[in-house]
Amino acid sequence: MPTKKKTPLKNRLMCAILYPEDNPAHKQALATLLKLYNCLAIHHNADTYLWDEMDEKGEVIHAQGELKKPHYHIIIRFENARYISGVAKELGIEENLIQKCTNFNSYVQYLTHMDEPLKHQYQVSDFIGTLVPNAIKVLESPMSEDEQVFEIQEYIETHNNITYAMLGKWCMTYGYWSTFRRNQSYFKEIYYERKARKYNEKYGKE
Repeated sequence: MPTKKKTPLKNRLMCAILYPEDNPAHKQALATLLKLYNCLAIHHNADTYLWDEMDEKGEVIHAQGELKKPHYHIIIRFENARYISGVAKELGIEENLIQKCTNFNSYVQYLTHMDEPLKHQYQVSDFIGTLVPNAIKVLESPMSEDEQVFEIQEYIETHNNITYAMLGKWCMTYGYWSTFRRNQSYFKEIYYERKARKYNEKYGKE
């Protein structure tokens, strides 16, 4: 049976991660982004491991409190939707370093760690790029919990194939984790109702 070809990912808003301190291609990509693209970047150089990380043998490979490898997070905004593969090729970096960004506001909040008190707290002054004024507006009036609940519910309703674990990972990535954790029973009800509805639609059960 032939393998189903994946549909290329296309979006107006993307987020990327780069390690320019020890990768010349990443250093050049960051310089290009800041010079030619409508973007927002922040240097995460104070992230630490919140607990010991171990290998398969149970040996500690990263101790609690150890600094993580410094890196840049970048949000890129386009006037029209672009293919991730094309942007990666333009920048000369691996395609898996770029992904679709679903919400600018929530990702800005996530990048400061404002909802994660155990992590290093980054400031608006740490941002660079053309979208800094937009980030300032977001942080002056952050998204309310009600707005975050709506965003999570909308994501559940529009992504038919996600697992509940994938939903949790998405919430962690985009800064919704605290809201997600506090409203677990509500989101589980929505998730499993949607799953049952899709099953019934597929098999014609009423």
